[in-house]
Amino acid sequence: MKNVHPIGETLKFYRRLNNVSQKDISTGICSQAEISKIENGKVMPTVELLQQLAIKLCVPMSELVKDGAEHRLEQARILDQALRKLVRENKFDKCLRVMKQVSSSRSSDEVRRIMRYYEIVIAYRQQHVDYRTTSVLFARLIDQEGLQVQDPILYFRVKMALSILYAECEQYQQAEKIYTDVLQFTTEISGLKEERLKILYNYAKLLYKVNQPEKGLRIIEEGILLSRKLKQTSYLAHFYYQRGEFHERMGVDILQTKHDYTMAYELFSAFQMKQYADIVLEVKRSFLQSMPE
Repeated sequence: MKNVHPIGETLKFYRRLNNVSQKDISTGICSQAEISKIENGKVMPTVELLQQLAIKLCVPMSELVKDGAEHRLEQARILDQALRKLVRENKFDKCLRVMKQVSSSRSSDEVRRIMRYYEIVIAYRQQHVDYRTTSVLFARLIDQEGLQVQDPILYFRVKMALSILYAECEQYQQAEKIYTDVLQFTTEISGLKEERLKILYNYAKLLYKVNQPEKGLRIIEEGILLSRKLKQTSYLAHFYYQRGEFHERMGVDILQTKHDYTMAYELFSAFQMKQYADIVLEVKRSFLQSMPE
């Protein structure tokens, strides 16, 4: 197969991601044939043309000229952001259309793995497969792609999705085993510390559900320390709220309970996370030490 210069592949990726035709993107800039030649590696665009194309695609020109591994990782990251937003909004059909648009025989391994992950998630969310089949598909993705080595961040996400899946189906022991396993997996690869925060948060939710307060509080303490270290105030607020829930359920330290809910409310408010601040105000108002006006 002929190798296409990354500029051509990147241009095609962003054009398809934005559902723009070659004719649309060429209008007022160049001919459609010129776009086709660039995407197929037959010609190299001038700097001026690249600038105009970047403006039409609403991306920095620097994104169109990235090369090698950096280019592949950036494509996967951008696609992941777009697909994650659509899944959160339950726009599954649109999500599938986007994946079809950007998919090609030259898609990088990183892009291909991301799309496979979302295909499994969507199939389950649309109830096309049950949780047992979904767990098998996730496990197969991990094994066949060697995610623990090839893509540790996606490995963490798939494992977390599995644990949430088991918890939703009341398979609590299996869910907890996954959390304990992935927390033992340590690496210095960039990005994994934030993934660890997500795991600690979801693990604490599970432990609250199965009424294991002592273990839950230990997990939350680690989450609070790591949130402070990484300056992740969003997670810090959530961990304080979780700790308040545990202390409230245990009913042994009302002052600590009030402190935790108050800290959660103040952090949510300070960083303009109004939706969560309103929840604390509505549900835990009696515990707040300083009542808002």
